[in-house]
Amino acid sequence: MESSVTEALSIIPGNETLTALLLHTLILQNKSAEASRTAALLLETRFAPLSAYAILSSNDWRSLDFKSIPAWKIAAEETGSPAAWKNAALASAVNGLKAEAVGLLEYSGLSGAAAEDSGYDELYSLLCYDSAFYERVGEGSSPASLRLAGDASWLLKDVRKAENLWLKALRSAAESDPSLLFTISVVSEDESIAKTYLEQALDADPAYFPALSQYVRNSSDFESVSLLDPLEAKLYKQEITTREIRRKLAHAPATAEQAAARLERALSVIDRDPRIEAESIRFEFRNAPDVARYFSSLWTLLEKYPNEPEIQSWTGWCFASRGDMDSALSVLMSEPEFAHPFWKGVAASLRGDLESAETNYSLCADDAYFVWPALANRALVRERLKKYPEAIEDFSLAADIAESDATKSVLHYQAARILYLMRQTDRASSILGYAIQLDSENYQARQLLDELEKIK
Repeated sequence: MESSVTEALSIIPGNETLTALLLHTLILQNKSAEASRTAALLLETRFAPLSAYAILSSNDWRSLDFKSIPAWKIAAEETGSPAAWKNAALASAVNGLKAEAVGLLEYSGLSGAAAEDSGYDELYSLLCYDSAFYERVGEGSSPASLRLAGDASWLLKDVRKAENLWLKALRSAAESDPSLLFTISVVSEDESIAKTYLEQALDADPAYFPALSQYVRNSSDFESVSLLDPLEAKLYKQEITTREIRRKLAHAPATAEQAAARLERALSVIDRDPRIEAESIRFEFRNAPDVARYFSSLWTLLEKYPNEPEIQSWTGWCFASRGDMDSALSVLMSEPEFAHPFWKGVAASLRGDLESAETNYSLCADDAYFVWPALANRALVRERLKKYPEAIEDFSLAADIAESDATKSVLHYQAARILYLMRQTDRASSILGYAIQLDSENYQARQLLDELEKIK
């Protein structure tokens, strides 16, 4: 039979009916691989259902490869089976067509209340989230779906709704989730509540790094009792508390002693995050460190974790912030071809290759961690290249996205300094005034502004 049909096709090539007959013959003979190849020729013909059957029968029934997408669609349309619609959506999603996957579920009726009734609500919400259709994400009832809905609300800038959904997810979960507890602590407007959730996150997982690092960095070198007035402090030492004393202590940051205890507990965890050891070094040397011992600790950490990019990056920053650029670059440029463009730019700047430095700093535009330092460094390079307008623009852009007001003030001063050299005194004065408004202790800005006032 197969040979006869093949011979007929050689006489009338491309004939749909003969191709379908050949496909049917191959299916009956259990020649699944050949059947699948033949079926692909019939997907957009009246024999599409037979084609879909052959393709889906040729692989394990769980197959969701790209070529199965049209086959699952045809199977779903022909049978109306929710499982077929689900598989069509999953096949689309697995192959990067997430918005199409959402559309398939909506077209099939497996969305909204129907999705909940059919048990596909979590799949629909997940696909909506991944497709950035955040407003369509349903709340569901499981901890995972509630958390997803909270994340969607956060991205829609509805902070209070997000917090409420995360709290519902927390209450419905069988076990405490440190990442969820940490998230709630970050968004809570009440300091005492935020502190409570942060501590609960560390109780659930002592080595959960995001919570641990925030707890340690927010800790104070002063005892909580220092927040009390003399009478309250005296009562507290006698173990007598009032509502106001409890309120003040609840809002107080963790003490250095409490932070040290949390670090010690985290360091006792066997499979801990290497960054915990880095945090321990940061904490130990945060107040007037012994620089030699500090650097020794950094080198010891690097020797212990030679292949950890985050440890390399952090220690490099530490060396650079202390002015030891040789050590910083020896760490960060140990494999130049894999080094970050920012550090390539620093190395090029130091050897006087300004064009290469400018190019590498420009490559940091999409890196949130390096973007403003790269802009500031590129501004300095462009100034040396006598590209003054571009340098001014870079300093201004860096100031707009820098984190602290003190840093913003310094960057605005740098822009004003170049404007002064270009004799654009009015604009320079205006920017200097803003720089001083941001940081009244920016004496360089104040001094230059005084000079400008004298020559007016």
